[in-house]
Amino acid sequence: MFKQLLFKKNNRLSTLCCLALTAFFFSCESDSFLDQTSSAETTNTNKRLMNNSIQKQKWMEHLTDEAWLKDISLVGSQGSLVTPSTNGLVKQRHGLQQQFEAGVRMFDFELKTDGNLSENDFYLSYDDIPIQAIVKKGNYNSLLAPREYNSPIRFSNTLNELKEFVAWNPSEFIIIYVHKSTSTPYDKYKRILKKFIDQSTVINNFKADTRLRNIRSKILVMEINDKDGRSYLDHNNERVHRNVNEYVTSGGGYQWKLNQIYDGIYCAQKYSLQNYICITYASGSSHYVSHQALADYVLSPTADYIKNHLQQPYATAGDGNIYYMQRSGFIFANFVTSDDGHKLIDTCINQSITTNDGTHKGITHGAYMWIYGR
Repeated sequence: MFKQLLFKKNNRLSTLCCLALTAFFFSCESDSFLDQTSSAETTNTNKRLMNNSIQKQKWMEHLTDEAWLKDISLVGSQGSLVTPSTNGLVKQRHGLQQQFEAGVRMFDFELKTDGNLSENDFYLSYDDIPIQAIVKKGNYNSLLAPREYNSPIRFSNTLNELKEFVAWNPSEFIIIYVHKSTSTPYDKYKRILKKFIDQSTVINNFKADTRLRNIRSKILVMEINDKDGRSYLDHNNERVHRNVNEYVTSGGGYQWKLNQIYDGIYCAQKYSLQNYICITYASGSSHYVSHQALADYVLSPTADYIKNHLQQPYATAGDGNIYYMQRSGFIFANFVTSDDGHKLIDTCINQSITTNDGTHKGITHGAYMWIYGR
């Protein structure tokens, strides 16, 4: 099942354009993903609606408790709550609720300190610009509903909504990638982030050989900053065995060699995940996607396949074709177990993900692995 993902926010927060649950979280401070004309009755109705829709998306219930973390492929979103107003690029258009319903279980947050915040919180940001929450009037589920932008989204409120989701859906777990904004001091970022990790629900001490039964209802935190403040969408992390080989081009900047990127969280060939498909997702700044191998083997053929066989439009913007399609909300299609999804992978990606021993790894090009299930 190939689905596009993207999501968003609490009290006046409403639906940020990409992250923050919605219905349950009225206890979060001043940022809810619902408009706050809510009476107790409305709140209860919204909770029931949300709970009913999420029942369909407890896809991890179908996985055995004995599955290894490294064998589980996740749906993820990059820049998970970025709204269209944040800067000139096309952004995600779906809030947290829609992303959860789509099966998304991996999120990416840039964290920014700010003088308007306490010493114990971050704003979510994109390219160092705080992400503005969207307060929707009318039907919060409608992407066509009138919108107005409100205050920046707080990481504490977002994390509370993620916690609420796993509390209501204890079969699931979530991975979040966090990295600091460029203006945020590294030491301050580390100090504040540490306060959010309780090693009970929010943990960072997991390993690739962790059993699923030990991480259900958990939020797993992966940091992706080095001390110099550079953000990498993929890097060496012993906890999940993500191994990346990088090299520097003659013009400076980093590029990734497709055939040298191996992701420890890969497309499993067992359990119910055998009917899932995975694609590579190109992202990051332009020097990541300028690698000719990526353009030849991933971006162009994937975009052509989508345009010619799936009758979906595409264009180049931001970081490349895939980036644009993902951000513009293209993949809300459902391949289920049809041939289309597998053809897309076979046509565009296999030379990148077939290893010497014949297994298929969900390798990425300095970004994320996207898995869409039935």
